Order: sequence, then structure tokens, then C-alpha cells
Amino acid sequence: MRRKAMRVKLWGLGSLVLLCCGFLLSGCGSGYFVKIDGVKLAVSALNENYAAAEPYYVDMGYEFDSDDMRRSLRKFIAGNMIMAEIARADMEMQKWESEIPEVLADIENSKNNDPEWFQMYLDINGLTEQQMVRCLTHFEYVTRDINVTEEEVRQFFVDNLENPAFANELGEKVTARHILVNTEEEAKEVIARLKAGEGFAALVEEKSQDPGSISNGGKYEDITRGQMVAEFEDAAFSLNPGERSEPIQTTYGFHIIETLEHKPGKTAEDFEEFRSTMETYMLDEAKSVKYDTVYRQLLEGAKIDYAKGYEYLKD
Repeated sequence: MRRKAMRVKLWGLGSLVLLCCGFLLSGCGSGYFVKIDGVKLAVSALNENYAAAEPYYVDMGYEFDSDDMRRSLRKFIAGNMIMAEIARADMEMQKWESEIPEVLADIENSKNNDPEWFQMYLDINGLTEQQMVRCLTHFEYVTRDINVTEEEVRQFFVDNLENPAFANELGEKVTARHILVNTEEEAKEVIARLKAGEGFAALVEEKSQDPGSISNGGKYEDITRGQMVAEFEDAAFSLNPGERSEPIQTTYGFHIIETLEHKPGKTAEDFEEFRSTMETYMLDEAKSVKYDTVYRQLLEGAKIDYAKGYEYLKD
């Protein structure tokens, strides 16, 4: 049995530089693919960025066997290159410094901590390091007036105590182990052997049909609501630590479930423990909304002309 897929939020440039997928025409060529207020962005740079990005997406399971897919990736990369130019032009117009020490320090730390990941991040987004510095610096200037109060953070925490999106941090959790077999008769046989004193882990290794937990003695740790199929979840959360279920049928077969630990969900009294996490989340979200709004206004106000054959790059 497998847990449901979970989303992971990756470090990015506000809400704009996202690891989205689908891309590009493998067009070669010279000259420019777009002019932004008279500044030309080179086709050669677009092609180089595409060539660097595509292998990473292939490794993630995307197949670039159609013009639509190749066009889509090229469009994503072109969009990030345009964003970097829009950021450069706005900083110049606003007379903002081209670098902020804190931004440079964060980037240097990321690069030093994991150079391979850092380069991969640049490649999959079709950005040079200089362009990334520019985008992050612009982001900081645009969003530097965003703040949240303690009262807002506290209210946000209370409002989201039961929000599934925060289940890993705030939700009720159980740790449970199970043995999965194909039939109810087999499940009853396993229960009888457990009652006779045979070890749970030994029976997991001998009988369980769940490859995802066999190596761990049948155990799943810190299960939150919504991660498992409903019948398994209901049983695991209803048992007290040390209690074992009768056969529980799911689409996977029949389970014998033993709850090992039950952690209650957080309450309003736990605010201080999560104050910093919640504040960071709220700031990130508010800054992303602000930057997205400002960037779209800048984009709409710019004169953008796509070269012949590259009109498909336009939104």
C-alpha cells in the first residue's frame, strides 16, 4: 500500500518561476526571438537554455517527442528570460541597486551547500546565475514593504489548525504497522499466530503483500488524515496505542493494523512553537501575491515584439 502523493513546495522566485512543464520547438537560428522596449533577447541564448533544461525534465519523466511539448518548454524558458529583462529594466528606471548583500549571501550559501542542485535549479528554469540574482533582487525591492502583525499570524494559525495543507505540521498523527494479505482467511490466520505469540515483524516479512513497508516491519510513521485509504485511516486513528485491529478490508486486500503511537493535533495554545513558521509562510505568500501583481503590470506596460516564427512564445 502506498501513501497518496504529496506536494512539495520548492524554493523559487516568488510565484512566477515555477517548475511547470510542457515545452518547445527545437528551432535553431540566429538573431532575436523577442524585443522588450527595444532590447533584443537572443535566439542563441534561448536555444542554449533549452538544451540545458530538457535533460532534467526527461529525468523527471516528461517526453519531448512532440512539437507541443518542446514548444511548451521553450515558452517557459523564454518567459523566465523575459522576466529577468523586465526586472533589469525596472530596477534601472527605479534607480535601485543591482545587488542586495542579503540576496547575494543567500545565493552563495545555496551554491556552496549543494553546487549540483544549484546548477540544476538554474538549468531547469532556463536562467543564468546573473539573471537569477537580478530576479531575486527585484523581488526583494518590490516586496520590501510587506509585513504581517502578530495578531494576523496568530489568527492565521488558529484558522488553519485543521487545514489539510498544514497537516504535517499541525495535524493529528498516528504511527502504525500492518500486515497486508490477500484474503480474510489469511488475515484471521495471521491474527491467530500473533495471539499465539509470534512476532509482528517476522509475520510482516513472511506474509505481508505491501512492498512499501516490509523493510520497516510494516510500519508507517506520522500518518496524517488523508494520506491513507479511508478504511485503513479510520482503523489506525481509532485504535489506542498497543491495540490491534480485526481484519480491515481495503482495495489492497485485508490488513491487520496495530497502532503504535497517537499524537494529538496542535491547539491554539501551541502558537509560540509555530509562530516563526507561520509568519514565514504568510510573508512568502503575501510577497508572492504582491510581486505577481507588480510584474504583470510591468509586463502589460512593456512594448513586447516577438520575431517572426516565435509568436507562439507569447502567452
